[in-house]
Amino acid sequence: MRAANLDPNDPQVRTAVFGQQVQDFLASPIGDYLIKRAEHRLALAIDELKTIDPTKVQAVMALQKEIGLLEGFEAWLGDAVQDGLTAIAALDAEEDADHG
Repeated sequence: MRAANLDPNDPQVRTAVFGQQVQDFLASPIGDYLIKRAEHRLALAIDELKTIDPTKVQAVMALQKEIGLLEGFEAWLGDAVQDGLTAIAALDAEEDADHG
């Protein structure tokens, strides 16, 4: 992918750039810290959900909501990275078609 030929306003280019920014963030100390914290809290919430008294409906619902949010956080980041990689592959394919 040649940067000189890319339109920064192209949605596919923007997706590719954003995906790379998310990857860079995840590789940073802050990203690593947040992911580890989310994974730790997720494990604790799942363990708690396994042993909680099922008649404590509000507590069960709160744990389910927390688990959903934590799983969603990781999924959103993963989706952004995957969308970026897909956009890069599509841009590379377009470039190859233009030069092939």
